[in-house]
Amino acid sequence: MKCITFGPSTNPIHSGPSEGMGSLFSQSFVANTTTFDDEKRLTEVDVLIVPGGLGPPDSERQAVIDFIQKFYNCRIKGQQDKYLFTVCTGSNLAAFRSSKDAQVPSALEGLAATTNKSAWNNFFVQNKLHKATYWVADARWVPQDNVWTTSGVSAGTDGMIAWIAQVYGEDKARFACNAMEYNRQANPDLDPFAALYGAQNVPATEADVTWIVKT
Repeated sequence: MKCITFGPSTNPIHSGPSEGMGSLFSQSFVANTTTFDDEKRLTEVDVLIVPGGLGPPDSERQAVIDFIQKFYNCRIKGQQDKYLFTVCTGSNLAAFRSSKDAQVPSALEGLAATTNKSAWNNFFVQNKLHKATYWVADARWVPQDNVWTTSGVSAGTDGMIAWIAQVYGEDKARFACNAMEYNRQANPDLDPFAALYGAQNVPATEADVTWIVKT
């Protein structure tokens, strides 16, 4: 397995939001393997993992969105062995259309998806453009063919283990859990944080998306 990290440049960057001068919180730096413009490296990617959190700075946000949609359109469409996997609020980025061609649907249009439950209500108040996706509240993760979205933070681990089980088999998934000594949540519909944060399903209004609402 080879891990490639993409970014606007290969300069060292903070792994999280910059802290103020004198902060007691340590900062780590990472150097991206390559840039968003590297078409050759893009062809090597089988699974694009989009993290969440506070997201990229506003000045780089559109470049990240454009890259996600480029990967989706170039690598996923028509191919069953390539995947887009979002963690936490990473699904927010995947839901926007590229600025390169605003007429092309985003990676999540016409699909069901989920996102971080603590950010759920603000997510939909601030982003009124995600109307072609069925947003599922009671979901730890939502698999839609080769596009997978997961809820907040640790749900990404459960979703990735489920993805391993589907792609490589249950034995490999169990091996990963045992190696991490991780107590896996295997039910994608068991998400107590939806009720905790008052998250409710947001049906798609601009696309025909079928989703069985579980009661």
